Amino acid sequence: MTTVWELRSAPVLNQDAVTVTRSAESHSNPSGNPEHKHFQSNGVAKFKSPAKMQSNGDSELSKSPTRVFIKVDFVKISDIDTKSQKFIAEISVRERWTHPSVANMTPLDFAQLEAQQRWDPKLYISNLEDKKSDEVVWSLDVSSGVPTVYLFRRLKGTFFENMELMDFPNDVQDISVTFISEKPSSEVLLCPDEELGIIDVETFQDSQEWHLFQHVKLKHNVMLSRQSQIMQSTLTASARVSRKMKFFFYNAYLVMFFITGLSFTGFCIAPVDVKFRIGGTLTLLLTSVAFKIAVSNTLPTISYLTKLDVYVLMGVSYLSSKTALFAFISIWKDDADTAKKIDQWLLISLGILQALWQTLYVAVFYFTTFREKKKTQKEEEIYLRELQQQRDSLNQKVAIL
Repeated sequence: MTTVWELRSAPVLNQDAVTVTRSAESHSNPSGNPEHKHFQSNGVAKFKSPAKMQSNGDSELSKSPTRVFIKVDFVKISDIDTKSQKFIAEISVRERWTHPSVANMTPLDFAQLEAQQRWDPKLYISNLEDKKSDEVVWSLDVSSGVPTVYLFRRLKGTFFENMELMDFPNDVQDISVTFISEKPSSEVLLCPDEELGIIDVETFQDSQEWHLFQHVKLKHNVMLSRQSQIMQSTLTASARVSRKMKFFFYNAYLVMFFITGLSFTGFCIAPVDVKFRIGGTLTLLLTSVAFKIAVSNTLPTISYLTKLDVYVLMGVSYLSSKTALFAFISIWKDDADTAKKIDQWLLISLGILQALWQTLYVAVFYFTTFREKKKTQKEEEIYLRELQQQRDSLNQKVAIL
């Protein structure tokens, strides 16, 4: 957590910069409209000339869009809830931009401006459901010769995440925060900052269920707003987590494997004793159905099957088919020899079918789910190398100074 604040405070500590700090406690938006979830509700400054900053003139100084560079650090992630598809996170955001309104300003002039007089990209988070705290720091840095506005935010809240659960319980999820500017994309473009974001994995509180990767992915886009019908610039910052599947292996896969395996004990009963065979298989079938319902209660309502759903449903189908075949053998209940031969072929066929099904499932499961994890691990290795190079370069600059 200390590292995050050191990276953020670098431009603020410049001797030519003056900062203005505002902190506020807020609550969830009662209207439920994501368009009103602003970082700063009073940031309504126009594109104004410094000479006319105090006047009523609202003329545009530049027709080219202002590029706002965003860096996101995940300070703390907790309570990733698969069923409700929500998570709690504390993030540190740094925005920087250059704008004609500060072209001839000094840091002292900038600090004396009212909030309404500062140009603001007016960002909000589209998937923020409950904002618990928000701290904002403004600063103007002129050390590079080009006045640059820095806006630091530290925000904690509950976020919604639409999870992709097809690979459940060996899935990889994006824990995302999506920034959108209320201004049209012709005025504001959100861009990833060249400085890489940081994730504090030591503060991760769901390590028993999830593995948190250390890289931050930034993706920018332009979309059409359904409410305002204008093109808006968006930027999504994502951390990645992978689910630890041992719990589901021991409590789901292994249990279902035993249930289907015990169904072979029905062949110990004579083929002519149909009622005992069907009774035992039906008991296992009802147990598997109840088990399927229990598994479904751990997931949100989704319109597709997860990998675990496929395994459980195939087990239910297998037991259902075996029950029907036991009933079919009852046709030869008066011919014990024929019924015994059919029963032997049935035992061999179902045994081979069970072995093939288990082998095929394990192969498909491995190559589809672990492939995504390996891909994410390679991305993390590349990211960490770039981050280390960035830190080494920064240390060299500090040593020179």
